[in-house]
Amino acid sequence: MSDELLHRNPESMVPADAGFSHAVEVPPSSRLLVTTGQAGWTKDGTIPDDVNQQCRIAFENIGRLLSDAEMTTEHLVKLTAYLRDPSVVEPYRLARDAFLNGSRPASTVIVVAGFAITGMAIEVEALAAAPVLGKRRESSLDGVV
Repeated sequence: MSDELLHRNPESMVPADAGFSHAVEVPPSSRLLVTTGQAGWTKDGTIPDDVNQQCRIAFENIGRLLSDAEMTTEHLVKLTAYLRDPSVVEPYRLARDAFLNGSRPASTVIVVAGFAITGMAIEVEALAAAPVLGKRRESSLDGVV
């Protein structure tokens, strides 16, 4: 059996032509990476006022987590984005598409009434899967909160 993700977009459904797949099948015995919601804050905890920057930074943070797990955007199975209002949808899509560089995970976008942290415009959760590595390694982020 293949170790690759299988993107499912049946012809019997509306085309998934907005940068996502309707479903992604994960092969057995894959390593899973489940992230907490990544906001558009920098390492020092600063949240820029600019929505475009927040979107870009949120995806950069996801990229760091993927890299730490020896994964790439090709391993993404699902993205769930929470946006503070509909005006954030377009900046989110632009940042997502630039980050994914052709990868097409399943994707859901939800507009919420607000966030627990003032100034946040976006939060993105990611689920990724990849083949099992030879030996379990410790994360460079272990113990970092």
